[in-house]
Amino acid sequence: MEGMLRIDGREIRLKATAATPIRYRSEFGVDFFKDVYRFGVSGNTIAKSDSGKAVTDEELNAIELDCVYRLLWAFAKEADKDILPFMEWLESFDVLPFTDCAKAISPLINKLMQSKKQKTPTQISRGKGKKKKK
Repeated sequence: MEGMLRIDGREIRLKATAATPIRYRSEFGVDFFKDVYRFGVSGNTIAKSDSGKAVTDEELNAIELDCVYRLLWAFAKEADKDILPFMEWLESFDVLPFTDCAKAISPLINKLMQSKKQKTPTQISRGKGKKKKK
């Protein structure tokens, strides 16, 4: 799956593949899915704040911008193998708006987390799982 994000007038291509979690761990030494969980916690806190609800100090302290930026860079790296190393890439932007970044990477994360039920050989041979004609 691919996506796009515009930052500082630049279009950043994003891509998620089966290799993304492995490459992420190799690059950052952190489990991809643990950071996805941290991203979810941070995103929920931001959404709560944006809706006008009170946010506790504990919730604010749980926001991990570096996790979001690592995820963003990993998806950008999947789309363009020639992008700068992580810190140099971050330094090439004046700002990286958290909300815009989160919205751009969410569909990619969701796609990687999706599972599809596979048909068993028995279901295939019996014709189960086929759509019925009307």
